[in-house]
Amino acid sequence: MRRRACPTLAAVLLLALCPGRWAAPRFGGDLVAALHSDPKTLNPVTALDLPSQTVIGLINGDLIHTNRYTQQIEPALATRWTVRDGGRRYILHLRRGVGRAAANPGAGRDKPGN
Repeated sequence: MRRRACPTLAAVLLLALCPGRWAAPRFGGDLVAALHSDPKTLNPVTALDLPSQTVIGLINGDLIHTNRYTQQIEPALATRWTVRDGGRRYILHLRRGVGRAAANPGAGRDKPGN
């Protein structure tokens, strides 16, 4: 009995000492990532190096997400979707608070030359 209580007590103490990790998300602040080198680009189309892909993955959201453990499609920025016309048309229902750039990818496009 005593051996079983020790790991449980350690887990409870660890969770109690790290409350900020599970706090509600907030806007603003710093994004901190440990990388072995600087990202070469933040353009997801041209990113071939791992640091660029890592940072792009941290700052961009997916409409839908593939769960790596179950290999099932899960909602992310889209809360649900409807398939029509035999799979040729998808209607995505975005969650509340998602900005216009997520609904219209061209809205956030950079001007040529920038």
